[in-house]
Amino acid sequence: MSTSDVIALASLFATIVVALVPGVYWFYKMHVRKPHKLELTLGNIALVPVASTLPDHNGKLALVIYSMTLVNVAPNPVTLKQLTLVYKFRHRNRRADLVAIPTGVVDGEPAIGLANANDQVVIAWSNLHEKFIRGEPVQPGRVFDANAVFILDVPINRIREISCFRLIVSDYSGGRSTHRLDVQEQWYKAYEQGFSLIDAAIAKTDALGAHWPGMTFTTKRFKV
Repeated sequence: MSTSDVIALASLFATIVVALVPGVYWFYKMHVRKPHKLELTLGNIALVPVASTLPDHNGKLALVIYSMTLVNVAPNPVTLKQLTLVYKFRHRNRRADLVAIPTGVVDGEPAIGLANANDQVVIAWSNLHEKFIRGEPVQPGRVFDANAVFILDVPINRIREISCFRLIVSDYSGGRSTHRLDVQEQWYKAYEQGFSLIDAAIAKTDALGAHWPGMTFTTKRFKV
């Protein structure tokens, strides 16, 4: 067999392989991979600045989901792998992964806080980030409750230019689902009232409220 014949056969083989790829992927998607079926219900959501001792968090904009309920409506357990927030800013899609917010203990329960110079909001909190890390399977029919925070790559003063929010949930079997978030005016309420998400564990609470180590008040925002 001549060199030209070998080259021709190699080229033919490559063409066949390329032609087969879409069909193989379709077979995998339809018959091997088992897409999950999750119902997602979201509670209150806020877009607020972050006050943190971490330079890569402090002063950034966060999307805070106060409550999130996932229900597995498929007949098989699902082990969740990743939850990603996709959003549009300046006509480009951007992505943000879950972050864990340190919790303190208030009335015997894990909690985080939002605060401005005059007021505080303490929220019972269960980090969805930690549940993903532990790899807790969601059994058929099980209700999976948690809270979530995403740090966005957007200047705070451009907060109203963000659009097209979607949550993408993926699992270890290769399944995924997309859930659209419709922007509500109440998302901006905490920001407009000067609140910040405190990215630190509540050290204690007393008659004056919650206290965070290393945090001081200003008339507008927390400083660290």
